[in-house]
Amino acid sequence: MDPKPPYYDLDGPVDDWESFIIPEGYDKPTREAFDAKFAELYALQPMRRLRIARNYKLTDTDWVFSPDLPSMTTEKLEEWKTYRQALRDITLNASPTLADDGVELLNVTWPEPPTN
Repeated sequence: MDPKPPYYDLDGPVDDWESFIIPEGYDKPTREAFDAKFAELYALQPMRRLRIARNYKLTDTDWVFSPDLPSMTTEKLEEWKTYRQALRDITLNASPTLADDGVELLNVTWPEPPTN
C-alpha cells in the first residue's frame, strides 16, 4: 500500500526497519517477514476502524432504550431499532478503505439516524 505508513514501537514511529528495536531475548524477523506481517495487519485496519466508529454510534443511541426515557411511539422506537440494526450490519457489506494519511475512513455509507 502506498504511501506506506511508518512502523511503530513503544516510543512512537520508526523511520526504517533497521531502527526497529526488538526486546532482548527475541530474534528480529527478516525484513521480508516483517513487511509481510505489517502489510497483513495494516490491511485489517479499515474494518477495525469501521467497527470502532460503529460502536461509538451504537453507544450514542443507547439512551433510546433507557427506562427513564419518556414514552416514545411504537413507530419511532421501531425506527431506532432499524437504525441500530443497520449499524450492526454495516460490517457485512461495507468495503472501507483508509485515506492516504492512514487514518481517515473512506468508502462507508452510514445509515441515517431517525429524527426526534
